Amino acid sequence: MVLRKLGLFLLSIICVLDLHADVDPPQLRCVQVDENTGEVTLQWDAPADPGGEFVSYIVEHSTSPTGPFTTVPIPNYATTSYTHNVDASLAPVYYQLKTVFNAGAGADTSAPYLGTISTIFPQFFQNHDSVVVVTWNPIFSGTFPGLAPTYQIYRRIGGAGVPWEFITDKNIGDESLVDSFKICVENVAYKIEIANTIGGCTNVSSVLEELFEDNTPPEIPPVDSVSVDRTTGNLIIGWRRSPSGDTRGYQIIYRDIIADQNIIIDSTIGKLNTSYVDVLASGNTEVRQYGIAAFDTCEKGFPPASNVSSIEGWHRTMFLQAIPNYCENLTTLNWSSYVGWDTIVRYGIYASLNGGAYSRVGEVSGADSSFIHENIDLTNEYCYFIRAFDDNARTSSSNEVCPDAAGSIIAGVHYVYQATVITDKIVSVKALTDSTIDASYYRLQRSLDEYGPFFEVGRIPNSNTSDIELIDSTARANETDYYYYIDILDSCGFILGESNKAKTVHLSAEFDRQLFINQLDWTVYLGWDTSGSGVQAYEIHRFVDTKNDIQLVTTQDPFNRFYEEPMDEWMVEGVNICYQIKAIEDIGNQYGIQSFSESNVVCLSDNALIYVPNAFHPNGFNPIFKPSIAFGDHRSYKLRIFDRGGRILFESNDPDLGWDGTKDGNDCGLGVYVWDLEVTNLAGDVINERGSVLLYR
Repeated sequence: MVLRKLGLFLLSIICVLDLHADVDPPQLRCVQVDENTGEVTLQWDAPADPGGEFVSYIVEHSTSPTGPFTTVPIPNYATTSYTHNVDASLAPVYYQLKTVFNAGAGADTSAPYLGTISTIFPQFFQNHDSVVVVTWNPIFSGTFPGLAPTYQIYRRIGGAGVPWEFITDKNIGDESLVDSFKICVENVAYKIEIANTIGGCTNVSSVLEELFEDNTPPEIPPVDSVSVDRTTGNLIIGWRRSPSGDTRGYQIIYRDIIADQNIIIDSTIGKLNTSYVDVLASGNTEVRQYGIAAFDTCEKGFPPASNVSSIEGWHRTMFLQAIPNYCENLTTLNWSSYVGWDTIVRYGIYASLNGGAYSRVGEVSGADSSFIHENIDLTNEYCYFIRAFDDNARTSSSNEVCPDAAGSIIAGVHYVYQATVITDKIVSVKALTDSTIDASYYRLQRSLDEYGPFFEVGRIPNSNTSDIELIDSTARANETDYYYYIDILDSCGFILGESNKAKTVHLSAEFDRQLFINQLDWTVYLGWDTSGSGVQAYEIHRFVDTKNDIQLVTTQDPFNRFYEEPMDEWMVEGVNICYQIKAIEDIGNQYGIQSFSESNVVCLSDNALIYVPNAFHPNGFNPIFKPSIAFGDHRSYKLRIFDRGGRILFESNDPDLGWDGTKDGNDCGLGVYVWDLEVTNLAGDVINERGSVLLYR
């Protein structure tokens, strides 16, 4: 019985003690930061309070983990959350949760739950325009009851209203993230969440947000090579694509070496593009230098512009030239070196014969830039190009060059526009020719027939003039007309071109002693019909004795090449009458000229008579036998007197000295004697007459 009472007493003491125990602090489960306002909401579980000793909750907050703290009392035991009007997006906020209770000895305050707890505050540790490192603090440095083992990381690109995107999770203890993205100009935000399995809630960090702008260009696309298309001369540029994922396309840039400037000639859209053909340029006339730059999808600014990479290196084409030596049967090739590779291993020389397939005819080291193709027949057409090789098996081809085969060079113009008689022994032949052609000399060819044979009668060296004149100083223009042409020859004697043929005008004339008229006829001029409309007209020119008083007698159409002129007036005066024909070219010559050609000169002097007396009387009225010449001056004169036996009795070269009827001072007897007269006029015409004369005594 005593024992039973003792037990009841002890039990009553224990019950009294339980009814007055300390009240624990609230058990914090989650700290949540509102992403729009930055306000912090704390969620907790209420502590046990069987004795009803609860007075209030105490929420202490500070911007520093060591305080000072501001106290906020919450008197309602049933309250399990508190929203702190603060902007936790600016800095972390620190909290302590406590309970105030009265166990009978007055108000007392519990220790804080776990210690000091903070909001999760993410920060950029370092950031680039496409790569960031995000770090954050844990809620509590120690064990937090019910906290999940991993953080959930969310990212938002595009500002408020855009859904959050879960990107990864991280274990507790690893409070950092390396993230990459590709944007143009956008806000990028991060938030961290971690669940509490006891409280059934989620801890949410403040939002970390910043405006990012893409200023990083794509990686540089390296150029492989630049080549010349042999068929078109266009430039072919090849490169390797940029590995950057946001590459949108490539700029093709021409480097103007002379002006020292870069020119964007075109752009190509598409990351996978790796070649371009410049159809507006030619590698057949000069070297061309190119570079490639990549641009991304980000267009910003005004006007919108992408990020553009730099250029890794310029690539310059080879420019090939060929110099044939027709005399030595070889061609020398010279080219500008390829620029753009670190190492050029070799150059291959390729040739095509008469339009056939190309084959390699030689190879030189990468340090050389010339090659001689020997022992070849240059009457054939050879074409060449050079191919460069680097140490990475890349190649580049030069322009194609096809030097003219021997005898195949064609002058742009080579036209004889005049063949004219200067004197009886000199003919001038003039031509328009191509002064740019690589000629050594010009040769004048002459023939009596249009179809030959032709013989060389003159030559002149090439003086790089377009209007040339060659002289035939061996002509006999008073006897015949001639066909001429001019050919072009190089230093080896190969004929580079032949002109058209041209034929001179030859004039013939005679005096009709019965009708006392001069009769003229002449040959046709040929040559203008090759580039014009032929002969327009023939002019007949006449002069007396000298050419100082030359006169135009008449003009005749090109089909009438005969003319007669009465000589009554000139017989009285006794002069030399000379004629010359002038052919006039018709209009319409394709070279814009209107030429002429003059014939030889013909002089007629037997347009008056020689009077010879048929008798004379030495002691009478007519004592001297002497012929009378009616025309003017003469070149030679010879009078001889013969007896019946053929012996010369008298001889004179002076027209003023006649025969007095004597021989060696002795009188000759009455009778008939023979005379012989030979006169050559100024035109070269020979007059030979013979007769008899009666001598009276």
